[in-house]
Amino acid sequence: MQNSKVSIIVPIYNVAPYLEKCLNSIVNQTYHNLEIILVNDGATDDSPIIVNQFAEKDDRIIVINKANGGLSSARNAGLDICTGDYIVFIDSDDYVSRYHIENFIVALTKFPNARLAICQKIYVYGNKYFRKWKQQDEMKPLVEQLITSDKILELQTEQYLVGDYQKTLAYEAWGKMYHRSLWQDLRFEEGRLFEDNVPSFTVYAQVKEIVWLESFDYYYNQVETSIMNSPISVKKIEDTIYVTKGIAEIINHDFPKQQDKLLYRTSGGLLVQMNETPKKEFFDAHYQQLRQAALESVSGVSWHRYLFRRLIVLKKDLERLFKKKE
Repeated sequence: MQNSKVSIIVPIYNVAPYLEKCLNSIVNQTYHNLEIILVNDGATDDSPIIVNQFAEKDDRIIVINKANGGLSSARNAGLDICTGDYIVFIDSDDYVSRYHIENFIVALTKFPNARLAICQKIYVYGNKYFRKWKQQDEMKPLVEQLITSDKILELQTEQYLVGDYQKTLAYEAWGKMYHRSLWQDLRFEEGRLFEDNVPSFTVYAQVKEIVWLESFDYYYNQVETSIMNSPISVKKIEDTIYVTKGIAEIINHDFPKQQDKLLYRTSGGLLVQMNETPKKEFFDAHYQQLRQAALESVSGVSWHRYLFRRLIVLKKDLERLFKKKE
């Protein structure tokens, strides 16, 4: 395990202002047995130049140049050629602590039967970090535990509900180390936004047990041009519906104990999209589709415990919004 090769897959498209910091954080990892796959997804800025400069200096780097196909296509291109025992995704406008990979390896060595490890993220706004967390310049004592995927989804959803967004890594592909077997028959669906949501839940259903690290090693850069911060659009609405349904299917089949909380969270995502959407777009052949999806996503939720009030609020918000739009 200590000598395992780790494949790091980095999709790259027009991120020149952030790319050097990202790549420096990768090539300077304290763990050295890396296969660094940089996928140039048809970038039209200086990103390819920066990629080639790094590749000339580090023989661990493999460069893939391809026509633009989107984030899923770029990640899949990396998955198709990677040879590592473990796989890590890092977005090219983000960066990681220099202990990112080492922390994963140390934790997974302690739990050799585990096939997935998750670290924590820090929101980055320019030179400011979200809440009290600072950049980790020194190795911190590693705290990790082995918990079930069912439990981790419960904990992360509770943290989401109380607003502790730093510890809600349930949906993203990054911030995790995967055993390569988890991606043997799994790929990201191309042409969709929020492409990592359904594959993440598919992985959770496979592993059942996860190594949870309390190390804040992933720096999630809040970039205005990112997908998450992009303006609302019909495409964004449609893909939110599609992803919500896909997650709901996995939840209902594999995580029945967490059905209430998880469906509340996914439904909340729909509500956010609806509140941001101009009235005209709803009526342009998309409103009824969204309305039905939103109501279906909460229809299976039972009413108990502390979720009672939250779900009542969600139901009322949906009803009030639909009345206003209609």
